[in-house]
Amino acid sequence: MSNIGIIPKIFRNERVLKGLEKVSKHPTSFSAGISLGMAGIVRPAVISITPDTEKENKQYAITNSISSAIVK
Repeated sequence: MSNIGIIPKIFRNERVLKGLEKVSKHPTSFSAGISLGMAGIVRPAVISITPDTEKENKQYAITNSISSAIVK
């Protein structure tokens, strides 16, 4: 087994290098995509798992989060 850590192995991966190259060519698009993903997927997922909240309030908050992510 080699003594190379996980981080150097990741950055030697061809797919990772190609992905980083694309990100460096289009940083604004990457940033916008991450923001859309966080606001449109992660935030609604977190809202849906919050305890002690009425179902109607959760549905409204999830709908509001997704629609505002798309519009903004």
